[in-house]
Amino acid sequence: MRILQLRCDAHMNELPVPCGPWELWYKDRQSYYNKVLFAGVSWWLFSLFMVIYTESIFLNWGPPAQPGPPSDMVEECDDSDI
Repeated sequence: MRILQLRCDAHMNELPVPCGPWELWYKDRQSYYNKVLFAGVSWWLFSLFMVIYTESIFLNWGPPAQPGPPSDMVEECDDSDI
């Protein structure tokens, strides 16, 4: 006895056809994406605040609060040994 094997090539008729309103699905997806975006931005701002608050890194946003020492307190280099 011979087993008959049917071959079914893929074609466009096998693709799902959208039906019904798409707007509800679209709004749900956008709502999810907006929540993820808000959470990411919030976490980034919190992290930046904590880095600044704990002074973990020096951001060098402006000149130092205290000027350097006066010139009479600084020793000059003696390059004559070279």
